[in-house]
Amino acid sequence: MTQEETTARAAGEETPPTRLQRLAALYGHVSDVLTIPRIGALLGLVVIVLVGAVGGWGGATEAAEEAPTAAVGTPIEAEPFEVTVRRARFFDELRPSFYAEDGFRYLALSVDVTPTATEPVGGAVLARAATLEVPGLRTIDLSSGPKVADPQVVRTADGLTQHTFQPGLTTNVVLVWQQEIGETLPAQVSLTLARHTLRRSSMDGTLGWRDPSPVAGVTLALEPLAEP
Repeated sequence: MTQEETTARAAGEETPPTRLQRLAALYGHVSDVLTIPRIGALLGLVVIVLVGAVGGWGGATEAAEEAPTAAVGTPIEAEPFEVTVRRARFFDELRPSFYAEDGFRYLALSVDVTPTATEPVGGAVLARAATLEVPGLRTIDLSSGPKVADPQVVRTADGLTQHTFQPGLTTNVVLVWQQEIGETLPAQVSLTLARHTLRRSSMDGTLGWRDPSPVAGVTLALEPLAEP
């Protein structure tokens, strides 16, 4: 106890509380309200508000998702592929591979694909690597909500599904989406290609191409498919 506190106590004066005592008193007032779980919830709410202010989680990572622009006909390194985008066409049907379907038209992008991996790569990896920026694309329903359906990957040579790409062998395929017929056809479409990383799943340990990351975007004219 200091000399001032001793003198004040002897004179009957009340000693001012110390900073530690003030903090302890403040905590006593709010401890019943601001429990640890509630503090955590408040912090989570602050994060959600901040993310919402920048346009959601997508807006928060938008800068990281930006991809450079590539020209039509330029090879693009999108591991595990080298992809060259050739042309974009639309049609209502193309038998025997694509039959007319009520309410939808087809949008097809012709691409040359060369696997750069030393092992065969599934066509589904290419489908996941391609994102078409067009309104009204057909979606599938997931537990998390609707998601644009991955494109079909079809060989140009015979119209069959390309299930697997062989290392070093270039194959011309078309990536095919469906668009609602009520949507206006754009004069141009933009395709974004992503690279994948070969790693093991943290869930089951299986090895696969995962974690798509955009590497390039291509904008090209959308034209009608010529009559056969």
